[in-house]
Amino acid sequence: MLFADGHINISADAPILHNWMRTSRSAACLTGMVWDHPTLPGGGRSIITSDLCLLVEDLGVARTNSRWYRLGRPYGSTHSS
Repeated sequence: MLFADGHINISADAPILHNWMRTSRSAACLTGMVWDHPTLPGGGRSIITSDLCLLVEDLGVARTNSRWYRLGRPYGSTHSS
């Protein structure tokens, strides 16, 4: 469920995207290093996501056409997540 009672509810199993930033091709998307992706083996793999549908930086979540992502630290950040 996307929203329930005014909250975004995503699974704790959603992949984590670290060192992320917004980018674009023919549509907005994200790029970054992914961990815990359900179909891509290994951790720390560099990816470009499918089309970006929702980005809520304050809550640390993003929704693409294919899945939810939990956002780690953004590109250029010196803070640990």
